[in-house]
Amino acid sequence: MDDLKEELLSYILPEGLLDYFDITSVTKNLSKFVISISEKKLKPEEVLDEKIHSNGFFNEAIIKDFPLKGRKVSLKLNVVVGNIKTEEDVLQET
Repeated sequence: MDDLKEELLSYILPEGLLDYFDITSVTKNLSKFVISISEKKLKPEEVLDEKIHSNGFFNEAIIKDFPLKGRKVSLKLNVVVGNIKTEEDVLQET
């Protein structure tokens, strides 16, 4: 996404959302906008050196946001479920 579009979206969407999520789709009908977003593959600083195993996604969450241009806005979030693999976990798998 180019910088101008990202800046515009940062004014519309909740603050900080684009730091952790990517927009995957936007749909519009006569009454609402639906913005689908998925969590970015970022590791927290405290576990940068750890192996993280993905366990899929949490159930999709829908957040109702403030109206935009006279239409309701829903944010559909997909968040990854994961856990940190310890050295012991890796040894047990081999």
